[in-house]
Amino acid sequence: LLLLLLLVLVVDVAEGDVLLCRTLVEIREALMDVEPGDEIVVAPGVYRARGQPMSGGTTAAYLSSAIDGTEENPIVLRSQDPDNPAIINGGDAARHTCIRI
Repeated sequence: LLLLLLLVLVVDVAEGDVLLCRTLVEIREALMDVEPGDEIVVAPGVYRARGQPMSGGTTAAYLSSAIDGTEENPIVLRSQDPDNPAIINGGDAARHTCIRI
């Protein structure tokens, strides 16, 4: 499963924070700490995210967030450089959940 994205250095903006992430750990932390109106921006690169094994042969998501954005204050997850997008590789899409939002 490949997702094109980018992320985590915190910069204050009027609507929310911009979280610039350069490692998989920073992406994971940003998703756990994100608030409505925040923007998660992922630096170019390939990020390998593997979920935790669960019963039944499936895996739990390695990257997840329980926070909801709103229509007025969405949570944005995007690549820093559209010409050199970040790739989050979750392995075999049939068996792994890489990201759950």
